[in-house]
Amino acid sequence: MEGNFSLLDGFEVLRTLDFGQTSKVKIVRDPLTNENYAAKILRPKDNFIPQTLQNSMQAEFQILSIISHPNIARVLNYNTNGIYQSKKKPPYQCTYILMELYPYGNLFNLISQETLPIQVIRMYFIDILNGLSTCHISGIAHRDIKPENLLFDKNCNIIIADFGLAGLLQGRNGDGFMRTTVGTYLYMAPEVLLGLPFDGQKADIFSLGVTLFIMYSRFPPFYKADIIDRFYKSFVYDNEKFWEYVSSRHLQGFYSLEFIDLINKMLIHDPKKRITIDEIRVHPWINGPVSNIVDVADGIKMAIDSIRIKAENAMNRPNNGNVAFREGRYYRCEVDDSSSLSFEILSRDCVFKDYYEEAEVFRYGSVVLGIPPKDIYTILYNELCSNNAEIVVSENFNDIIAVNYSGYGDTKFKVRVYKKKDGLKVLDFGLIEGSNFDLMVIVKSIANKMLEFQNYVNQDENLANS
Repeated sequence: MEGNFSLLDGFEVLRTLDFGQTSKVKIVRDPLTNENYAAKILRPKDNFIPQTLQNSMQAEFQILSIISHPNIARVLNYNTNGIYQSKKKPPYQCTYILMELYPYGNLFNLISQETLPIQVIRMYFIDILNGLSTCHISGIAHRDIKPENLLFDKNCNIIIADFGLAGLLQGRNGDGFMRTTVGTYLYMAPEVLLGLPFDGQKADIFSLGVTLFIMYSRFPPFYKADIIDRFYKSFVYDNEKFWEYVSSRHLQGFYSLEFIDLINKMLIHDPKKRITIDEIRVHPWINGPVSNIVDVADGIKMAIDSIRIKAENAMNRPNNGNVAFREGRYYRCEVDDSSSLSFEILSRDCVFKDYYEEAEVFRYGSVVLGIPPKDIYTILYNELCSNNAEIVVSENFNDIIAVNYSGYGDTKFKVRVYKKKDGLKVLDFGLIEGSNFDLMVIVKSIANKMLEFQNYVNQDENLANS
């Protein structure tokens, strides 16, 4: 069995779950127990791992080792002398954290799929608040609260993760103020962006307020808490106009007065006036009805099953012919049809990596499909080319790096097609540079075209048999 996998110490590496500038998160399996875990790996560059990165990962492990809460990620091991044995490359030494795997992805994935009912938002918000409160009681500020760092376990409970930027609330000087500007711009408090000494609890509350707004609205309130950002300027100096604008993007009455009041208090510019966790707990909005976690989990699992069933139906249909594009839609056509789309890449033999169902993670960038690989690549390449994206194709013709997609020049992403044991394919998008919100738009645009064609294939066959 070992010969089929890359190895991290004694663990089999199933696939990459996420990647960043300095690390990768891979799903690994213990061959003795068949249990899956997530491994956050620091790989040396030029045989060297900067000490700052080593210190950050060590601090993350130490913090998660001392904080115990149902809504905070659980770590299992930390190793500075790990050995990564690739199937194709020489082994190398690495540093990694081994942690529990959270198979239902992150909050951003859930938000990208659908508008969440208020009762579900409130339920998850309370759980996040309780986990964050435990961090603060333990003397820790997270400093990077955002939907991408809020994961779901196998029962769909929400989990605060990624403590790589966390720090002690007491600060380096012991005066209760932190001074390092870290985090994600979209969620950073104004005092952090300005480089001022800041209270870590107040900064976390601000980030949580932005997250709550996104949970509710499915778009951010502003791009940066800086007066040069016109939306933030409106929020601070003309709050009523700000809410009129964001309300215009929804049905009338979408934002309740209680919700508006809570967001205003969590995102207030002056950190001294910002609401505390204890005050949030007694706020009128938070004391409304909440959903049952069992019902929420059942709903999420049913939605995933529905996607799989539609893909299986398409896979079992005849797939003769090619793909054509007309009037904004893809449809099946005869092989010799003059409107048939054709790309040189499609004549190549692509090498598909296995997609291990037992290690499946629900992600907005993973699209399960039952149409043939040739159709997937035809639609994918046509969408990338028609949107003027610059693409680089890997040697095995499977991995595609795309940049300068029309309207989203700052977004760089990777696309890969996986094969599942049941024959289905997974079109997987991964962000390299840019914003998850921008990639979400790109993924939705391409995925909707794919799924529309898949539905066409199913309906076309149903009509033929009627």
